[in-house]
Order: sequence, then structure tokens, then C-alpha cells
Amino acid sequence: MVKKIEISLDEVKRLFEFLENVHDWMHQPLHYQNSEFIEKFVRVVEKLILCPFLLR
Repeated sequence: MVKKIEISLDEVKRLFEFLENVHDWMHQPLHYQNSEFIEKFVRVVEKLILCPFLLR
């Protein structure tokens, strides 16, 4: 079954830009060598980006 949600174009743009920045950031060698830092980063992403979409 396919589920659909309504999302504004501004939200899509914001998410896309965020993911582009994350992609660029993760390709910097020094950033992903610290696993504690990555874990904290993922928790922030979950709270700020993913949760609002899941709560709809």
C-alpha cells in the first residue's frame, strides 16, 4: 500500500538543501572518523528533520 503525505514545496526544498549539505560534510575525511560525533549528529537529525515528517 502506498501512503502519501502533503508537504509544502518549501519543506521539500529545505530538506533537499539539508541533505546536500550533509552529503558534502560527510565527504570531509575528518568529520566521520569520530563515532561519538556522528552518533550525536544522527540524533540531532532525527529530532530536527525526521520527527516532524513522521508525526504528520
